[in-house]
Amino acid sequence: MLPFPPSIVPKTGAGLAGPVGVSADNARDAAGARLFVAPARDARSHRAVQDLLVRYGEEWYDELGAQDLCAEAQWTVEEYAPPASDLLVAWLDGEAVGCVGFRADDGFCEMKRMYVVPEARGHGVGRALAEAVLVAARAAGHTTMRLDTTEGMDVARRLYTALGFEERTPYYDSPCRAPVFMERHF
Repeated sequence: MLPFPPSIVPKTGAGLAGPVGVSADNARDAAGARLFVAPARDARSHRAVQDLLVRYGEEWYDELGAQDLCAEAQWTVEEYAPPASDLLVAWLDGEAVGCVGFRADDGFCEMKRMYVVPEARGHGVGRALAEAVLVAARAAGHTTMRLDTTEGMDVARRLYTALGFEERTPYYDSPCRAPVFMERHF
């Protein structure tokens, strides 16, 4: 399955021996685990995103403030419907281990709900998801991507910076504790 046309497939990410999203057989991390990022298009992927969002909310509850990700998990699939928005799932050896979405906003798109389960961290999953969501957003016609994170999510902030995001002024009133707003132009 090709989740993206070959011409826009993200190139090798940190720790990966091959392109992400081309084939589950040729994208491997340094330990040999198969890593694949694909759009959430079926019931299994949708359930995986919902489960991952619940875990995200439980793990980052203190940082995320008043956001109810358990409730959000029930409507996320509709909120991120293509073509202007999308949800992506990272699969590591057949298990859903991460997700990210982007949704259209007024003049830009916003990266949302980037999450990798703790046991899959260190396998290049976050970078693969971030690279794939950038490719998908560009393919959907977006020219600017924004995101918000928190000061406590320092690994994510370093990744976003490495991918060309820069800090910017707030573009909405975030319920998060110590929010950090970032933006990247394509």
